Amino acid sequence: MNDNTERNRLIEQHLPELLESLYDYTQMGVDEDELVGEASLILTEVVDEHMKNPSGNLQDKIDMTINERLTAYITESNSLKAADQDLADRLNDLSDAAVGMVEELGRQPSTEELAEKLNISVDEVERLLKISEQAGK
Repeated sequence: MNDNTERNRLIEQHLPELLESLYDYTQMGVDEDELVGEASLILTEVVDEHMKNPSGNLQDKIDMTINERLTAYITESNSLKAADQDLADRLNDLSDAAVGMVEELGRQPSTEELAEKLNISVDEVERLLKISEQAGK
C-alpha cells in the first residue's frame, strides 16, 4: 500500500468520528460548514504529520489537535465577528449623526462637527468615512 493510499485510508477511517464530535463546537457561534472545513484540514494535517512521525496514538493526536485548534479558530472567528459588529455599529452611528446634523444645520456637517457630536477624534471620523466610502464602491 503506498503512502497516499494509506493517508486516504486513515483520513476516511477517522473522519466520521471527527464529524460527529463537531456538534459540541457548533454551539459556539461558528458556521457548521466552516467548522467542517477547518476540522477536515486539521485532520489531514495531523494524519500527514503522523505518517512522517508515526509515534504515539493517532486518535489521541487527532483529539488533542482538534480541540486545541478548533477552540482557537472559534475564538478568533468570534472575535472577528465582534470587531465587525463594532465597526458596523460605529458606521451606523456616524451615518445617523450625519443625517441628524444635516437636518439640524441645513448642510453637510464638517468632519470636526461630526467628531465633536460623536465624541471621537477627527482622525477616527475620517477613517470611518473612508471605510464607508470604500464599502459603497
